Amino acid sequence: MLVDRFFESSPSNLDPARVWSWLKPLHFRNGVTPERSASVQYLSEAHDLRRSVQQLAILGVTGDDAAHDVVMSLYSSHTHAGIVVHEGDRDALSRHAFAQGLVDVWSALRSGHSLYGNSKGPNLTRTEQRKQSQTSRAFLEAWSRRERLLRDRMKRERRANRIRSRRRHVSRDVPSEINRLLDANEVASVEDLRALMVQELAEVQKWLKGSETDPLGTFYSGGTRVDENTARNRIVDRLQGRMTALGLSVVIERHMAGSNRCDITASAVLEGANRLLVTEVKGQWNKELSTAASVQLDQRYAIHSDAARQGVYLVLWYGNREKVAGLADPTITTPAELRDSILSEMPDELRRRVDVVVLDLSRPPKPQKPKSTARKKTPK
Repeated sequence: MLVDRFFESSPSNLDPARVWSWLKPLHFRNGVTPERSASVQYLSEAHDLRRSVQQLAILGVTGDDAAHDVVMSLYSSHTHAGIVVHEGDRDALSRHAFAQGLVDVWSALRSGHSLYGNSKGPNLTRTEQRKQSQTSRAFLEAWSRRERLLRDRMKRERRANRIRSRRRHVSRDVPSEINRLLDANEVASVEDLRALMVQELAEVQKWLKGSETDPLGTFYSGGTRVDENTARNRIVDRLQGRMTALGLSVVIERHMAGSNRCDITASAVLEGANRLLVTEVKGQWNKELSTAASVQLDQRYAIHSDAARQGVYLVLWYGNREKVAGLADPTITTPAELRDSILSEMPDELRRRVDVVVLDLSRPPKPQKPKSTARKKTPK
């Protein structure tokens, strides 16, 4: 890509308007990682330049629909990955929208309801936006309107979750326990965030297998599975709206210590302190499948001071026709068997801190056409 060739020279003092003119018309089918793109790597590290380009993306945007679309585009895997929202970008963009009087964009960027309640410590972004809303009638009306919408949405989700939970057996990990935490504003730890993420991934699984729109199709290209990063981006696209509405910031490829990047992170302010949930994603074919929970997730990401040595290991299952850890393994034929195999490789102590979730992305084999039973005519 021509843009990458330009950024390979590590240019300085770039004009944000010029960069935006290059990136605005681009549309990607799949996300691109910094390792594969010089422009993505440069913009991921150049925070001021990236945020200036994001400001140009929202310039002059008005109307709820247009504002929602432009904000979602900055989270989408179809946008150039160098300018998608990184940690801290949403707060910076919200302040800019407020300063420029972009009420609709500011409203679309507004932090969701806190899961944890005022007594558990303030959501600093939400507190700042509440103060901003007092400065004019337009901002106050936007704040009140979004409050009502979010409150109604959360009530509907909680009611649906309670109905679903009544149909299930009560156990340590069932959604009814998560609903209790939500309803009582008791999400106050990384462990609670883990439970919430596991539940949300379960909802993604239901959507993948039960929706009439065939969302599984986006995990394939030309009949072949997509790669790990593309599948991860599709999953985050689905998680983003629900998690953001609950006050969580979800980021892909977050920079960690030692030049490492964590696949998915969810962060929030819990009881007045920053908390971080780290998630590692691996396809069943990956040769590091059995070691990634320990070597990558635990030793590289969960050591973050905000992560409490906990995390989620998300494994992508595409069916028993796909290799497992780089090898053909006829003993593993279902997602449950794959999960059991991974857990058997993990020490007991690690299993207490890391949840293993296997997302079933397999498609049923196409039915074979019945062989014709018609008799061939005998030549005369």
